[in-house]
Amino acid sequence: MIVTVKLDTSKLKFTPLRHKLSAPLLTRALYTSSEAIFVPELRRKIRANKSVVTGNLFRNLSTRVSVYERKSAAIDVGALGVMYGWYLEVGTKPGHTPPYKRIELWVKKKMQLRGRDLHNVTWRIMRSIRMRGTKAHPYLIVTWDRVKGRFVSDFNARVRAALAKP
Repeated sequence: MIVTVKLDTSKLKFTPLRHKLSAPLLTRALYTSSEAIFVPELRRKIRANKSVVTGNLFRNLSTRVSVYERKSAAIDVGALGVMYGWYLEVGTKPGHTPPYKRIELWVKKKMQLRGRDLHNVTWRIMRSIRMRGTKAHPYLIVTWDRVKGRFVSDFNARVRAALAKP
């Protein structure tokens, strides 16, 4: 699950210096702003949700930046490559059956069970998810709404500082 933020450079405030904008400058400013502002807040939110058991979601939080001919840019922030991120963000409806191996890994880490007990608890959790679904624990959209003002200010400051250098 990722959040994509799109940026149209024609609407940026420092228009007199827009001709100096370059793809590397935008990429560096977006990436560093994201890693300094957005990703730490995501980590705090995931911890507050108590969503850290295996650590996969937490470890795989990253930023990917794409710049298109100095006219626009997109930044993807989130747990790239973590399949259950979407289910954590929005929850699931009844009828969805999660993969056995992933639930088994979670049960091993969370409850430290082995053997037959591990198998029984894993199947019970899977059946419960299939019958009731899972509750949403939003972390991406909520965090973006909270930090977007700081993110934009930080990004603008980084671009201004880079443009001010000779």
